[in-house]
Formats: sequence, structure tokens, C-alpha cells
Amino acid sequence: MRALRLSISAVIVLSLTACSGGGGSTAVINENASSGMIPEEHGFSFANFGSRATPEVFNADDLVQMFGAQACVDENTTQCVPTAEAASWARMVNEARASGHCEGLAVQSASRFSAKSDPVTVRLSNEGDVTHGIIRAFATQFLPEVQEATNNWAKKSLAEIVNELATSFKAGSTAYTLGVYTDKGGHAVLPYAIQFPEDELAVIKVYDSNWPGAERYVVIDLKEKQWFFSFNGKDPKADECAWTGGEGDMDLTPMDVRTSATCPFCGDKSQVAKTVLLIRSVDTDWSVKTKNGTFSPADSAEVDGVSGKAIRTATCEEVVRIPEFVLLADEPEIELVLPNTSSAYISNGTSMVEVKTEGKKDRAPVKITRDRIEVKDPSTKLTVANNNLATTVSADQSVVLIEDTQIVVEVNVGGETQQVVVDQSKPQVEVSVQNGTVQQTTNNLGLNEVVTVVAPELTPPDVKGVLPPTADRDLNNTNYVSQLAAEASTRVRNATLETSTTVVESTTTSSTSTTTSTTTTLPVGAPKTVPAESTVTALPRPSTPLVSSSSLQPGQATTVTVGGFVPNEWVQLIVASTPQVLDTEKADASGRVTLSSALPSSLGSGSHTLAVYAPVSKRGFKQSITVAAPTTTVTSVATLTTPTTTITSSLNTSTQTTVRTSTSTTSTTLVSQNQSQTTLPPTTAAPTTAAPTTVAPIQMATFKVVVIGSISNLRVDMGSSAQEWDQVWDEWNCVGVSGCQNATASVPLNDFLFVRVRNAAGKYVSFGPGAGSSSIQSNDMYYPSFEQRRCGPSYSGWSDQSKICVFTVDLS
Repeated sequence: MRALRLSISAVIVLSLTACSGGGGSTAVINENASSGMIPEEHGFSFANFGSRATPEVFNADDLVQMFGAQACVDENTTQCVPTAEAASWARMVNEARASGHCEGLAVQSASRFSAKSDPVTVRLSNEGDVTHGIIRAFATQFLPEVQEATNNWAKKSLAEIVNELATSFKAGSTAYTLGVYTDKGGHAVLPYAIQFPEDELAVIKVYDSNWPGAERYVVIDLKEKQWFFSFNGKDPKADECAWTGGEGDMDLTPMDVRTSATCPFCGDKSQVAKTVLLIRSVDTDWSVKTKNGTFSPADSAEVDGVSGKAIRTATCEEVVRIPEFVLLADEPEIELVLPNTSSAYISNGTSMVEVKTEGKKDRAPVKITRDRIEVKDPSTKLTVANNNLATTVSADQSVVLIEDTQIVVEVNVGGETQQVVVDQSKPQVEVSVQNGTVQQTTNNLGLNEVVTVVAPELTPPDVKGVLPPTADRDLNNTNYVSQLAAEASTRVRNATLETSTTVVESTTTSSTSTTTSTTTTLPVGAPKTVPAESTVTALPRPSTPLVSSSSLQPGQATTVTVGGFVPNEWVQLIVASTPQVLDTEKADASGRVTLSSALPSSLGSGSHTLAVYAPVSKRGFKQSITVAAPTTTVTSVATLTTPTTTITSSLNTSTQTTVRTSTSTTSTTLVSQNQSQTTLPPTTAAPTTAAPTTVAPIQMATFKVVVIGSISNLRVDMGSSAQEWDQVWDEWNCVGVSGCQNATASVPLNDFLFVRVRNAAGKYVSFGPGAGSSSIQSNDMYYPSFEQRRCGPSYSGWSDQSKICVFTVDLS
């Protein structure tokens, strides 16, 4: 027996499958937690891909990386020729790769994140060693210990899965891949954070290799014991292939089990107690029978000792064209029935068995034990490999016996049994029957090759379901990057906004003023509390502005559609300085919400903040807006005629007003509750001249970066509290103490400049101890963690004399 040798550099892991229901009552640790993993940095820039998208295959070098010299003939690793059994195992991996590598991508991302590998994963290209690392990670799904660990988690409750993930995230670990399954297929993602908008609602954030850089998630309703996942949609709320499932349809695969698994074809294989099967077919009418019952994907019957689920490559098709399953059986004795075009691989610790069938036919079962395989169908092609001995058999009736140093093939011809022995003198033999005679072929059989010819019916499309082409889902595609931040569609707002307006008129000497009060009827159950101004101003800015124009007028209708919230949580539309809730709606199942309202007509001119905010999860985004009332000109003319205005007021606040208007000189008599009377002398109004408006001078701020350490092409984003990020992507060679200079922006005296710095990879870098006030923003939807500095007359680091803020970026 040889333990599996896997290192981070060699790349690890994967799994798939499981069935069985969840357990009993489990208290949920409903605390938000994050591992620190960021998909747009620690995930791959390219999308999940099938085997035809790359020239790379799982080859002899990969076998050596994973299993060492025992995978090679004569243990020669310099020019490794895989043993026949190792080659058969490799063919299984390569055939399974046809539909995608989702878990290989997830595992590699997790491994590189844990190892803090350089360069960051998003900068890697899908070629050479990178691709082989992903393929090796994919391959380990076929190791029995990995399958068994996955199956154990599939039997646990959703609450237990949630608790385990939350615990691992708190430790800063991405310790598991997550599998979700429906009757259409399976998919593997990398969970990296969890949020609890409600006690019994968990939102697991995941890196989904189908959507590089995008924020994706699995929502778990712990009360109803159901989960939701958007597989197909760029905009999850518009996904026509949304998946839902319950307990038993979700599992975890631990990372650590993958480094200690047993090589299934090396040396002493006695410790390989389970049987792993890969079955690919054009239909789900196949079956696997053990002493405990018959398992088939065509029905929902569970069989003790057999677990199986769709291979984690996934589809969204209504009719799955090529159902692909991996099974784990406790018993080595099985009967396999393949009525249609199929390809099956069986690894049982003694040998590798391949079974190929073409066309629909009522076939006798293939009976398989550890040391004996029986076939009674001439259209079934059987290949058996043990160490470096292998045979391929096509006959009406045949039995293959596996012994210590040889393989014996027994063929029934005309009622007589004829034997063919495969041993060191003839290590590979093809056996067939032609015209009643047993034929043997020993040359050019290709049984040490790692690839095989796949029936056209079993060749999947390049992209499964209705996913866009992989080139359209790549972080090197500028259109895709833009689409990630853009609104995918506009949701029709369902809630009713009821507005009542009361107009109160009062007459003065020069004009009539109108006061409008607006009452918003909140939906039932909506939160009524208004967040503090400090809460609103601390919110991050979204990459895509909430509204396209930041210049608005009082009373102007405003609609905001934004994602990134917890599904079904309440979200408020707010205007500040003094925060006022304009609208409240629930986010949809994808976490997207549309809010609409008119700005208050009483909103004063100047700078304000428009925000969306979820009181429960405390997520939100803000945008600075400038409000300018329409300009009107009022001319006041005075006369010397004195009108009389009498106002009777009581101390209980009831008011009676009598107005007699003539011209603009006013005499007012106040009568209090004690009937005393006060007469004010007449007032003569003077002509009114508007004072000239003085515009505050614009102060020019210069931003200078001093770099400690060597790096090139630092990038600077600048914006102010009154404007969104200007996205100034100026690039300099920032090496040495000369730094980056002369990045300027106009900053009013009462404003300040925001500054963010990225490196050439687009990753935000941390500032050192240089001048300037700093703050950490950690809730931005698209850039979850960055450090920004503020530069302006009211902040440290500002020099009134030089008008410069100097910041230090420590990259040493």
C-alpha cells in the first residue's frame, strides 16, 4: 500500500456525490464569518472548461506527481510509461474531465489561498502547469477515502454543514469544497464566507468557477431545510435554471483527507476496501446491483452501502444529454447493467475494469468481484488491468480471472472453454472470437495510453446548459468585467407607494408659500428605524453608481436597482444629511432590489448622500449627490400704505388667522389668553436687492506617493465626497523614493480627496505609516477590502503652504 503523495505545489483534491438524508436538531452558530478569500483575487480569471478546451491531459507526469514511481513501468520516472492499471485509471480521469473541472478549480483556489501563493491566482493563465494542477485536483475525486468523507457529510443536516463552514471561516480557512445536486446534475463551488440576515437564514458566499470574479452564493433556509443556488444566470434573479434542494442534496469535501488517501493501484492494495465507479451513459436506465439492492438514477430508491450522485460538472438542460455519475460501493461484488451506449470504469483495489457498450440492447449484467469478471454479451467490450498486465475481451461468453502474477481469460466457444493467459511473457492480450475461433492480438493495443476513444454520443458540448461561451466569462474580457458591475435587468417594483399631500397656504406681504408634506406607507413588516448619519456616511461606494447622474433636483423621481444583499431582506432607500427613508423593499431571491421614490421637495440645495441600506445585515452602498433647486427671481416693491393683519393666538396652540391685505406695510395686533393687547408699530418695507453670490475658491490638491520597496505601475483612483471615483488610472513607474507625483484633483476647501492605490495586478495595496487620515472600507460589493486615505485641508498630512498630501506605500 502506498499513501497518496500530494503537495500544494503538486495540487490536490476533489470529490463528488453522496445521498441519504440529514440528521436531527442542531443549534446553529449564527454569526457572520469570512475566511478572507476574495474570488476576484484568489479565484481564476478564466471560467470552468471541458477537456476539449485545452490540449493538456492527465498524463504520466501527473501520475508521478500524485502517486510516485509505482505508477510507472519498472518504476522509471525519468521517462515514465504508466503501468496498464495506472493508465486505465488515467483514462477514467480524462473521460470524466469532458464536461468540466469545477471542483479542480475550487480546490486549487483554496490551496493557493491557504498557501499565500505568488502570483495571486487571478493572474494565472490556463496553460501548462496551471492546467495540470487543476486536472490533478479534479482527479482525486476518484479516491475511495475522498468519496467516503464526502458521503459522510452528505448524511449530515444542513445546520451541521452551516456550523462547520462558519467554524472554518472564523479560523480564516477554506477547508472544504461544497457540492450541490439536483436531478439535472451536480456542481462544486468553494465556500469562503457566511452571513445570517436572520437566525434561520444562512447565505454562504462561494467562488463559482462558472462565473469568475462574480459574487455568488448558496442560500440555506434552515427552518424549511431547503437551499437555493443560481447555476446558470449571470443575473441570479433572472436565472431560468435556479436550483433548489434539501438535506442529502448538499455535501462537503474536506481538504485534509485528500493528502492521505490510498493509491488505488500501487503495490499492496489490500487497504482499498471500497469500490469506486464512474458511469457515463446516454440515459439513466443503467443499474448497479449489490446484495443489499439495486441502485439506479432512474428511480429514487436508496440502497444501503451504495451512494451515488451526478458528477460535479453540472448542466441546466431539461433533458440531460449525458448523465454522468460517480458511485461508491461498500461491497466488491456488483452486477452492472448497461442497456444503452455507455462507458463505465470500476476501481476496486485489485484491478481496473472498463466496460464499453454501444447502442440500445437488452444486455445481460456484467458480474464483477475482486478477482472475477463475467460477461455474456458480444456487444460488450471488457478491459481489465492489474499492475502492468492487461486484457481486452469481446466474446459471447467470457470470464476474466485475476491472479497474483497473471490474468486468465476463459472464452466459451461452441460449448467448449478455451483459456488465454496474460503474464510477463505476454503482458497485454486482446481476445476475440472470429468464425468460431479464439483470436489473440498482442501488438499495439495502447493499454499503456492515458487517453481513449470516446463514442460520439458520449461527447458533451463545449458549454453545458445555456451558459455563455467561456470566452465571454473571462476576467480578461473587458465586456464581461463591465457586465459584472452593470445591472442585468430591471425588476418591476411590486410594493405600493402611497403618497398624500396637504397644502397649507399663508399670506405675507410679498409672496405665498406652499408647504408639502409626504407620507410613505411602508409595506407590512418593513423596518421603521432610520439609520444614523454616521452609519450612512460609512457605507462604501458601489463600482456602478446608484443613479447615473449625481445632479438632482428636489422632488425628482429616483429609481435605484442594486444587488449584493441577502435574499428576502428589507432594504431602505435613504437620503441624508439628516437621514430620511424614501422607500423600503425586500431583496429578491438573488439579493437584488429595486427602490423608487421622489426626493423630498424640501431638500435643500447642496451636497447630500443617496444610499441603500439593509438594517439587518447592515450592508449597503452610498453615492454622493448634488441637489440644486430650480432658480427663481423674486422682486419685492414697497409702498407706504398700511394694511392690518390681526392674529389671535391662545396658549393651547390653536390659531385663528384673519388676513386683510392691501400693500406691504403691516400692523399686527396680538391678543393673548389674558386679553392683554400688544400693538406693533407699522413697518415700512424697503426695496430688496439680492446679495451677490460668492463662490468659494477651488483649492488644488497634489497627491504624492512615496514607495518603499520595488514595484512598477502603481495605479491611483481618486474621487471626492461630492463625486464618485473619477477612475483615474494613471500609471507610473513608482520605484524608489522619487515616488509618484503630480496626481492632482480639484478639492473645495470644505471637501476632501479620497485616494486608493492598486498594484499592476489590480489588487489594492496597503499604505504605510505616511501622513494622512486613513479608514478601512470592508463592505464594498465588488472590492470587499481596501484601504483609502483622505487628503484635504481638514486632514493630517495637508500642507497649506505646498498644497500637497504625501502618503507612503510600504511594499518592502
